[in-house]
Amino acid sequence: VLAEADEVPALLAPWQRALGRLAETLCEWRLPAAAAASYLCGRLDRRCEPAWQADPPFPAHGYQFTRSGFFEQALSRAAIAGLIEQFAAGRPAAQQRELSFVPWAGTYAREPDAPGSAFVHRQAHFMVRHTAVLGPSAQAADCERARAWADESRACIAPFGNGHVYQGFAETDLEDWGQAYYGAALPRLRAIKARHDPGLLFRHAQSIEPDAGQDEATPLPA
Repeated sequence: VLAEADEVPALLAPWQRALGRLAETLCEWRLPAAAAASYLCGRLDRRCEPAWQADPPFPAHGYQFTRSGFFEQALSRAAIAGLIEQFAAGRPAAQQRELSFVPWAGTYAREPDAPGSAFVHRQAHFMVRHTAVLGPSAQAADCERARAWADESRACIAPFGNGHVYQGFAETDLEDWGQAYYGAALPRLRAIKARHDPGLLFRHAQSIEPDAGQDEATPLPA
């Protein structure tokens, strides 16, 4: 719960009622904002003490290559075995790898057609993130190996995915990135772009292109 101290009891009360006797096992920590952020991102453990972190093979974070994918079906045993084998294959000493299985569904899936939402990844059961990290002194060949591992790791399980990619982990070389990021919401986003930024004042390597056929005076759907 993120709130002022005097607001916390009222916010916790519904949870305590729902849990019944189990509520007696709840633990409460009151943390300053920075410590709360550290807890939420895993830097503090359940006792709010420094959590175990893998020691990177380099003194500072330099380069990161991330791939992702959404899944609406379970992975086969063979796909999981291939993913694990790929995780360990040919890793250079100065490359850190991470596989993250992120549970999805829950609140994301309760309103699949939420008005105004362009977030189309609501029906996925989970997301998998493949990340390779290098230090700041990594050479071009090191970066290419890290990028290749992230690509090959995702390819191990890609046939089970729904073809969508989390836009928070942008990939400049992703084919058909518009559909991968936004799916069925892309035409609406292009219409909004045409209405509010037809001259592409706000742009980057994967800017949404304005819909050339959109009449600026035409009201957009909610």
